[in-house]
Amino acid sequence: MEITKEALKYLSFFVVSFFTLSNELAKASDICVPYFSARRQLERTWMSDYAFKMLPKLPSEFSAGCTYVDTGASNLKVFVLRSGSIIEGEYNPLRGTGIPRLQPKIVSSLFNDEKVLELFTICTSNGTYKYCLDKPKNRAYQDYFAGKLVTCFSMVCLRSSSLSSNEQLDIMNSLRSRK
Repeated sequence: MEITKEALKYLSFFVVSFFTLSNELAKASDICVPYFSARRQLERTWMSDYAFKMLPKLPSEFSAGCTYVDTGASNLKVFVLRSGSIIEGEYNPLRGTGIPRLQPKIVSSLFNDEKVLELFTICTSNGTYKYCLDKPKNRAYQDYFAGKLVTCFSMVCLRSSSLSSNEQLDIMNSLRSRK
């Protein structure tokens, strides 16, 4: 019996989820939820409450990279590391997933790291809703948000110092075909 790549992806995700959920804290060196698995989990659980429920596919150097999250009252931040990188430490998994949650002090240190790509939700609270009123709805756009250049599509933004502006626009515009 031959096991397909897709079957291995699902199997690895479920093994990782079981390991994480069976322990209250997981060591990051013992667990890595690749973005291609985390993306599906996040779309089904956390993003189901938002009007826009999709995260983009990422380039190969990030698609298999370890994924970490940070959540606020009405937002979600997803940090994807370049393949082969990991953040050491202990983490509680995000509710409903096996994805490690980052501590706030670690999050602030990641903003200018070239090994990190950040995706985050926007326009999900009263504080950011007004920002989004005049933004394009059916295409990606670039703008400054909280002093940083970001590339957004609908309610999801991307920030990365290692990808060019054109690469970021291509990634976010790929969400048009998934709508």
